Amino acid sequence: MAFEDFGLLVARYNSSAPSLSNGDLTELQVDSNGRLLVQADVSVVIDFLGLNGAGDSSNILMVGTEDGTSGGTAHAVRLASNGAVVIDDGGSSITVDATDLDIRDLNSTQDEVGIGDGTDFLEVNSDGSINVVASQDAQGTEEYSVADGQTANEDGLIDISAGGFTDVASLSITSGETAYVYGWQFAADGNAVARLITDDTTDVVVYKTSLNSSATPSYNEHWSESGRIEIVGAASLTLKLQVRQRGGSGANNATGSIHVRKS
Repeated sequence: MAFEDFGLLVARYNSSAPSLSNGDLTELQVDSNGRLLVQADVSVVIDFLGLNGAGDSSNILMVGTEDGTSGGTAHAVRLASNGAVVIDDGGSSITVDATDLDIRDLNSTQDEVGIGDGTDFLEVNSDGSINVVASQDAQGTEEYSVADGQTANEDGLIDISAGGFTDVASLSITSGETAYVYGWQFAADGNAVARLITDDTTDVVVYKTSLNSSATPSYNEHWSESGRIEIVGAASLTLKLQVRQRGGSGANNATGSIHVRKS
């Protein structure tokens, strides 16, 4: 028998692959350059040795650098026992960019999610909700209105002996302003009734009323943001602390103040 190259006996080039029926025999098919044609659904199992280096020929090696060139070090693609891809953060944080990020598996005792510059953190509850603490800065410019007593020659007392409600302290709230009332205080040298009102020369609105006694000659209230009184300004509107005598041993003099922020 004449000598024949083995490859010539087992491989054949066809411009189009042959159509075979079950049991038919045919040569291995090659392309026009003599390269063996292989069906695309062949399964290849790679046994990962985990050496993570270019010397590990059993791994699929990948090279990548920031600028997309091929000048970086080759590294192996590694899988965990459950098939998950092993990711090494290299000792630094990993940036996650997502439009629908599920954080329900985070543990509030050991997991933290950094926001902003990383100095603040979100706390996640067991149901996946975010635990927040409401914080509100005090609004406006702080102002006080106090009874007579702005100079060294004044004693801080207002004469209320004439009867009826007498203005002890007042503060104008003009149109375009909003007043946030954080507290009020009054004292008298006898029995008296005090009230905190707004007066626009036509209507009087009473916000607070209180009285003193010989055992408790003074009274005060102060509130946080959640308890403050908010008053929208108007033309000729004035916030007032007024005091009047009460009973036969009524006071002759009173003093007081209003604590307000305006914006």
